[in-house]
Amino acid sequence: MTDASLTGTLQTILALLLTLVAIFVYRRSQYWKRRGVPSIGNIFWGVFKNNVLLRQSTGEVICDHYKKYKHLKITGTFMMGRPILMIHDPELIKEVVTKDVGTFGGRGLYYDAKRDPLSANLLFMAGDDWKSMRTKLTPAFTTGRVKYMFSTVLDCISKLELQIEKERANKPSVNVDSRDLMARLATDVILSVTLGIVANSVENPETKFRRIGKLMFDPSFSQFLRFLLFGNLHSVIRLLNYKLAPKETNDFFLQAVRDTIAYREANHVTRNDFLDLMIRLKNHGTLRDGVDLKNGNAEKGTEGTVHFDRELSQLKT
Repeated sequence: MTDASLTGTLQTILALLLTLVAIFVYRRSQYWKRRGVPSIGNIFWGVFKNNVLLRQSTGEVICDHYKKYKHLKITGTFMMGRPILMIHDPELIKEVVTKDVGTFGGRGLYYDAKRDPLSANLLFMAGDDWKSMRTKLTPAFTTGRVKYMFSTVLDCISKLELQIEKERANKPSVNVDSRDLMARLATDVILSVTLGIVANSVENPETKFRRIGKLMFDPSFSQFLRFLLFGNLHSVIRLLNYKLAPKETNDFFLQAVRDTIAYREANHVTRNDFLDLMIRLKNHGTLRDGVDLKNGNAEKGTEGTVHFDRELSQLKT
């Protein structure tokens, strides 16, 4: 084959590929119009341009979109070529989250309980996995149990008040970064309620827990790209064995949970926090007193009972 014929062949293949891409882009851009739904934005980032450019959070983008198009019951948009239905009408929303929840149960987010345990949470899960996990966790959030944990939250808030007073006394005219302060409070509350760990992030913003948490939640292009892949390009996630959290964050928190469980079980420590409930669920298969599903002495479908399988057992491996 001569150079001229090879060049001609390559040009033909390239032209064919570009034509196929153009046809796909056009057909996808007509996705919502073919279904009689008002289509907003292009197929690449839809209404999420400011989100992609890190100018606004996802919540702010959706809020602005709702305010602009709330006169419409529904609109359609896209993200990375993926169709997204935006529902504005309260009655339709009620239908989706009640009667049609089986159809709209999934959020389209990637998760893998085996390779990436942190991704296997209620926000990401779908279908039977979501239903099973929700059934397991629902008894952990009864009014009585939440009230019991509330005292721990109050302790963290009391430390925040003392810290604010201390900073005002030392520097009366200093400006306080309220966002950072609330993030430190959230770190203390979450770790105290869930793991029983006193992080003291409010008093010391340089604690390891706060630094690791920043890697996960502070805005950055790499972190946005990570969430973008989890929401839209699942095949890429599987191919690259990508995880929801950065490796340092993922390893640190999984090890913290494993170590805490091992210490409590070895020393018979009880703190009546969320982790205690999960340890009880792991060991006894239920959060109901006097019922042990592992020994088969509970009827199938008994309200408030839950089964335990691989999700929590992985924390011990």
